[in-house]
Amino acid sequence: YTITPRRTIEKVNQDAEWIFGASVVEAALKANHRTLYRLYIYAGENRTTASKERDSYLKKLARQRNVEVQEVTDSGMLESMSSSRPHNGYVLEASPLRKIPILSLLAVDIDKSNFGLQKAQHDFTGANQTLAEIPGFLPNRTPGRYPLILMLDELLDPGNLGAILRSAYYMGCSALMVTERNCAPLSPVCLKAAVGAAEFMPILTHVTPPRLIKDSQEKGWKFFAAVPPIADASKDKLKKYLSVQDQEVREALNQGPVVLMLGSEGDGLRTTLSRMCDKYISIPSALDVYPGVDSLNVSVAAAVLVQGFVGGARSLGSKVDNSAAQDTLW
Repeated sequence: YTITPRRTIEKVNQDAEWIFGASVVEAALKANHRTLYRLYIYAGENRTTASKERDSYLKKLARQRNVEVQEVTDSGMLESMSSSRPHNGYVLEASPLRKIPILSLLAVDIDKSNFGLQKAQHDFTGANQTLAEIPGFLPNRTPGRYPLILMLDELLDPGNLGAILRSAYYMGCSALMVTERNCAPLSPVCLKAAVGAAEFMPILTHVTPPRLIKDSQEKGWKFFAAVPPIADASKDKLKKYLSVQDQEVREALNQGPVVLMLGSEGDGLRTTLSRMCDKYISIPSALDVYPGVDSLNVSVAAAVLVQGFVGGARSLGSKVDNSAAQDTLW
């Protein structure tokens, strides 16, 4: 058969991107962290009553943001915009989501409400942010305890990145941190997997992980490196190894701010980075697992490890409307 070539749809702004899916589009309209150009909504005859109700709601959000709405009956147009990925009848043309370029993490406020950022002196993300536009601090999402940040290095699968973003935001991490040059991009595939969480989660980025770790440790941050469980080790070495089930992990956020580090899907965290950490942390397996199925997907492992730190702690968002503070920050 003959493959029909994907159509080229002209954008309002050529630097913009297509984001798609009901949850992603709704989050982008609510978060106010992007420049939004045009919302496309499928208006075919097969639209269900529930879909039409959601259409009206998203149109209302778009009008509040002064975003143009265009209804289309040609599903192929939306398929071209989403590269044939599921879009639920919604595609939004928007500026790319900005990351926050930093050199290191700074100290946490005495009342634990915020923590500082050592801003990069120039925007290496390509977003052309001025120094004044880069925030100097972020709110702590675990009230009464110190913040937890999830740090990723050499994570290449955008689907995994999106899934980790979703879990990290849901469970109360104060930010996600990536290495700028060796992690998956915030692509539409990543954003779809994050189901809107990327619009609300601060995403920090840096270019020199060893320097960031060293300088952040000097400001009181403890780094925990995710590693496989070890079967045999010396007594001295075991002092540095923790299980996600250990009391020290559950109490860590009562003692100081924490960065949980995870590496690539295949090889894990680079040795040069894991050696710099304060502790190693692992997830114990059942005793009878077979070789070859004795590990977890990195996004699943991230969620289990984060739960080990936050436990039953609830984020600020569960009781306090933090949207105004976030709007002023990034």
